[in-house]
Amino acid sequence: MVSTVYEYKFDINNPSKIYKLPKELKEISGLSFDNTGHLLAVNDEEAIIFKIDTIEGEIVGETDFGKDDDYEGITYGDGLIYVIESNGNIKVIEDESAEKIKEYDTELSEKNNIEGIFYENKRLLIASKSESKKGLIRIFQFDCEQQKMMDSVKFEIDLVKDAESLRLYNMVKHFTVDLDKHRLEEFGPSGIAIDPLTGEHYILSSRGKLLIILNDKGKILVIKFLSKKVFGQPEGIVFDTFGNLYISNEAESGKANILKFNRITN
Repeated sequence: MVSTVYEYKFDINNPSKIYKLPKELKEISGLSFDNTGHLLAVNDEEAIIFKIDTIEGEIVGETDFGKDDDYEGITYGDGLIYVIESNGNIKVIEDESAEKIKEYDTELSEKNNIEGIFYENKRLLIASKSESKKGLIRIFQFDCEQQKMMDSVKFEIDLVKDAESLRLYNMVKHFTVDLDKHRLEEFGPSGIAIDPLTGEHYILSSRGKLLIILNDKGKILVIKFLSKKVFGQPEGIVFDTFGNLYISNEAESGKANILKFNRITN
């Protein structure tokens, strides 16, 4: 029987392009795309949505949607922009009118320390950074039609435990994963996105500098250890419609940036 090796789509520690961001986005905490091909970004201290072109990385528009707070994630779906606070509250902004039209006070709280959000089929996937067990990934779900949190979580994964079985599994497939238990235990989601070409879930962690790839059932496919030289403070992650990957870094030292990774197609 011939084993199939997982084909990773990106040279993750070698970006194809680097967009240096202005001081307004030195604490960029979330990243998404609108339906016109502009990147959407939010600063984690200001209620401003920035639109960024993907040619030069310049700001081409701004939307002020309310009072300053601790904003940690942004996503776009069906003409609406969703911005989430660390306590799980969600602001809904209509893209065309640039008006805030709704606000959801979810049952999540500061203890969940929410950092990532992604729109998927009339649901919001919400990534929590603070859980009781080290290395635990918990992705909550919010139903946009029912306008409430769903009872079931999307995924709940014990990263340290599952990584060991992944290592053994991949040894059989002639593919090794260099395990670093300390970095795995540090894992706390800072961003979440879905690859539009494969349906795989990408979960980013600034703590530990990790990128985890899951299939649609929540099975870990790959654990990537990110270069600390390339990734200062990775907080946002998104794909364009062609399947290219973008990851934003806050200005831990120097300027904040967005890194583009062209998809490997051969």
